[in-house]
Amino acid sequence: MEKDFEVFLPTSQEITEMSQDEFEAWIHKAFIVLQERKIQRDPLSHLRKRISQILDGNYATEALREEAVLQAINSYYKRFNS
Repeated sequence: MEKDFEVFLPTSQEITEMSQDEFEAWIHKAFIVLQERKIQRDPLSHLRKRISQILDGNYATEALREEAVLQAINSYYKRFNS
């Protein structure tokens, strides 16, 4: 499920021409935007990774582990199937 996005990355010339403040602001924005795009391009892989982390975690009971998996699945459906 590859998702297409509008171009976000500036050209090398635009990066070179940015002031220090502009570049710093762009870095902060890029950090957030690029992480979000990575997830949106392949949300099922990220859900699989999250569930795997839950299953490897130290939950006191099976019921707590099941609840954590259910929350991860609910979050996925709310975010990508609404």
